[in-house]
Formats: sequence, structure tokens, C-alpha cells
Amino acid sequence: MPLTQQQEQFSIAYVHSIASAAGYGIEEVRVDIDSIDLTITQYGQDNAYPLIEGLRVQLKCTYAYKPRSDGIHFPLKVKNYNDLRRDCLNPRILIVLYTPEEVGNWLEHSDNYLSLYHCAYWKSLRGMPPTKNSDNVTITIPKSQQFTVDALLQIMDLLAQGRRP
Repeated sequence: MPLTQQQEQFSIAYVHSIASAAGYGIEEVRVDIDSIDLTITQYGQDNAYPLIEGLRVQLKCTYAYKPRSDGIHFPLKVKNYNDLRRDCLNPRILIVLYTPEEVGNWLEHSDNYLSLYHCAYWKSLRGMPPTKNSDNVTITIPKSQQFTVDALLQIMDLLAQGRRP
């Protein structure tokens, strides 16, 4: 399997593991037209969001752009940037997963644990300014915005209140 497809599948598995641990499901998008790879869904819960279908997610995976002291700097294609900055009924976030360079180091497991390496970061680009760039826009995601179970619970709680991340 080509590396880019391995990265895509590992990103989906990573987000799926976080969503499952938080009590949510995911629905993969078959054709990525609007820069959406999957939707995190919430069904049958008392505090479910009232007006939206779910949290739309654009996934990116990298080993080349290592987190710095102020966060991870990731060059996002202008098309993805413009799609994600639009104010839509269903909110959208970007999740960037940082992995080791060697595929064989992406996870470890034993009878007692499964560890996925390294870390994912999330950011909402809604309301970001237009760009004059033609290829990429470098997005900085603070280290404080790790995509964790607690972070997802907070995002989904905001949505349940009718607010946006």
C-alpha cells in the first residue's frame, strides 16, 4: 500500500479510537470533494446537538512537520483551507496527526496495551481570512489543542449548546 494511503488509514483509525472512547461514532466520506474525510456522529444522547448532522473532519498525517514550541506548523492546500474556513451549518475542523517517520513505529502493542504514536492536533479554520497564496497556507495549531478524548468531549459539548469550536 502506498505511504499516503497508509497515512490516511492510520489517521482514520486514530480518530476512530478517540471518538469511540468518547462515546461517538464516525462515518467515512466516500468521495472527498469538500475537504471532508469523515464525520464524528452523536446519536441518542440527551445532550446531543440539535441542528447539525455531526462534526466534519479533514484529516492530515505527517512525519515531516514536527511540533515546535508554539505548535505544529502544517502546509495546507489552498483548496482545503478555503473549504474549511467557510461558515457552514455543520462545523468543520482540521486534524493533523504527527507520526514517526518509520511506519513500523506508528504503533506498539502487547497483551496489555495498544499505543498509537505520536499525537494529533485539531483546529477550526472557520472565519479565517482569505489568502492570496496559490498553493499552500501554513496553519499553526497550538500544542494545547491536542485531539484527545477530553478535547472531543468539549468540542461536542459546545455543539450541543449551539456554539462552534
